[in-house]
This record gives sequence, structure tokens and C-alpha cells, in this order.
Amino acid sequence: MKKKGELTTTQIIGIILLIAAFAILLYFMFMVNFKEGNEKQICQASVMQRASPIIPDDVVPLQCKTTYVCISADNGKCEKDLSSPTATYKIKTKEQTYQIISDEFADCWWMFGEGQVNYVGKDAIPKLYCSLCSQIVFDKSMSSIFPSGNFSQRDIYNYMTKIKISANQTYSEYIYGTNDLSVISGNGELAFGEILINQKYYIGTGMSSEFGGPAVDLAGGVIGFALNFVPFAKGAGAIAKPLGKLVGAIKISKTTSTIGGGAATQFLLAPVISKIIGVQTVAPFMMQLNSSEFNALECKQLATSS
Repeated sequence: MKKKGELTTTQIIGIILLIAAFAILLYFMFMVNFKEGNEKQICQASVMQRASPIIPDDVVPLQCKTTYVCISADNGKCEKDLSSPTATYKIKTKEQTYQIISDEFADCWWMFGEGQVNYVGKDAIPKLYCSLCSQIVFDKSMSSIFPSGNFSQRDIYNYMTKIKISANQTYSEYIYGTNDLSVISGNGELAFGEILINQKYYIGTGMSSEFGGPAVDLAGGVIGFALNFVPFAKGAGAIAKPLGKLVGAIKISKTTSTIGGGAATQFLLAPVISKIIGVQTVAPFMMQLNSSEFNALECKQLATSS
């Protein structure tokens, strides 16, 4: 006999469905407002969720999009190269240019877990996953700031070693763990490339996947995945223990024309962070769109969408 006030099974199911529907409604309302506020926060949240050990990698997709940044010296909006910029900055000095780029470096590093979480998972054949956080375009008016039409990446890295992003850290300390430019450039062995203001550039980061997956985990085994990078030298005549957390750098060799032949120079593509979580992390880099430098990274998959 049903007692007075006792809920029926149908009523209980109805209440559960009502609560679930309300929860889903709140979730979508929150995500819509959140997305309008800051897509970078959405990206960082999805990276952290994907890195959770209790959630399978394929259950939580990365919600990361490339930011399109226009840097201008007047009211230009990079119309020729960027139809719909996400952000437009009007600057007056070279240092302001370096600050915008440094902020994009730092945001990219934060969005993808600061090298502390594995958001790419495991593969039977480990791959390098690249995340293109920003695309930087310089308006034609920037020629008034950089009359030569270019500047060195060294200027950006040098700015990051001197300017603080917080009370206790410079940009460089936050990202690379050091303010020593010689360490960042492979104990001074690698040259810094040039930024051409008439070209588009990516700011990105990368991470190699772990050797594993269901079939591999079942069988057991360990394999290392090495990026095409130069490890930092140790021992006599070199830094015995590199400052911070850098272990090497991805490089590319370029030949410059000289009288009597060509001289090959090794250029820095991107610093490589130590295996904090068992994988290699490519620290934030700035590379020309569709360039040989970017192709040299040999990214197998991209973790961001346009």
C-alpha cells in the first residue's frame, strides 16, 4: 500500500530529469557567457580537463582557437592580411610591440598547462602536437616603427628577460625558467632569426605524446620520443647545469651567401622544456606562416582551430 506523501517511481524519475535538464541549461548559459568573456580561459579549462587522469583523452576535446592579432602604428586594422582580427593594438614604440608579442607568448604557455600537464595523451607511435595560439600580423603603418622592415627575435627574448610579468617573475623566468639569453639559445650556439613586418607569424607551443595507448599499455614497454633538437652541452667549458628547466632547443640550419661559398648558420626555432611529465614540451615560439621553419617542426597534428 502506498503511504501518504510517498513519491512514486515516476515522480522520482521526473524530478531527476528536471534536475538534469536544469543543470544542462545552467552549463550552456555559463559556457556562452564564458566564451564571450574569454576564449583563452575556455581553452585552458579544456586543457586541464583533458589532462585529468580519470577522464579518457578522447572524451574531452580541446576547445582552443587561434587568436588573430593586428599590430598597427596608426588606425590601420591589417585589412589586407587579416579580415577579422580578434584583437587590434595601436602602438607607438618598439617596446610596445615586444610587449604584445611577449603577452601572447605568456598566454600561450598558460593556456596549454605551462609544461606541467599532458594534454595530448598517448600514441603507439609518438607524435608532436602543435598548438597555434596566435597569428600576428603587422599593419603597413608599422614601417614607421621599424624603418628597416624587420627586427631580430633576440629583441623579443631580451625584452622578456628584463620585464616582469608579475611581482616575482620576468616573462622569461615564467616561460623558460631563466633570464640568461645564452641558455635559451643553446649556450649561445644558436642564432636568433629575423621578424619581417610584411609577413604573418604564428605564436605556438607543442608537446610530444607518450608511447602508449590501450594496446601498448596491455603489452607493456617503454620508448623515448626525441624531437629534432640539440641538447644543451654540459661539463667543462659549458654550463654544468642549465638554469631553469630548459634541456635543449629545436634548430634549423640556413646557408647564407658569401664570397667564395655559403656559410651554414644554426638558428633557434624553439626552446625545449625538460620532461616534467614524461614528455617533451616545445616552449612558445614565433614562426613565419607556412615557412620552412614551421615545416621543420614536423607537427603531426594541430591542437587548435581557426
